[in-house]
Amino acid sequence: MSNGIADLQTEITTKRANIAAQIEAMTDENTGKAFKGMETQVDYLKNSLNDLDHIEFPDMSQAEKSLNSIDKFFGKTSSVSIKNHFQQLANAGKLTEEAIEKVGISASTIGVDNLSDVVKYFNDMATSADNASNSISKIDGSFEGVTSAFETANQGNEWDVMSQNIAKAHDMLKEGFLVGTDDFKLSHNGCHHIL
Repeated sequence: MSNGIADLQTEITTKRANIAAQIEAMTDENTGKAFKGMETQVDYLKNSLNDLDHIEFPDMSQAEKSLNSIDKFFGKTSSVSIKNHFQQLANAGKLTEEAIEKVGISASTIGVDNLSDVVKYFNDMATSADNASNSISKIDGSFEGVTSAFETANQGNEWDVMSQNIAKAHDMLKEGFLVGTDDFKLSHNGCHHIL
């Protein structure tokens, strides 16, 4: 049975690589948008890629799936300028679903059900950065002040922990850990506890 799972994992990895290569070939690397006339195919392939990702983790909540899709989309080198633009808008309190749509990005482009998840993602990062900045300004330079700053939880820690747990569970699965093992379940269940 274990060999069958390994074969499926290999097949999923191969299919994911093939789909990703097709998407890359049909996408402008500077904008992250599909070339004219290829939008439908790219959306279909991106949805297929997300479906493959979610097959590996069938117990993921919708929030975990959305976060995973957002991280993958904005983690690509080709999406850096778009990510920076959205982060600047969020930092200024001006990121909206309409602002995302204005640059030609839809929920399906990113692989989420709605753009409100993307707005929340960037707004949470802006809040986290703002809270960190406020914490730093309160540090008086004393040992107690620095220790206190590192002991408090920062805004956005839940997203960071969830993202790290998803990545860890994914790595464990790729390395051949069975989804029924305690390590995998603990890593995967950690995501559910913070939601």
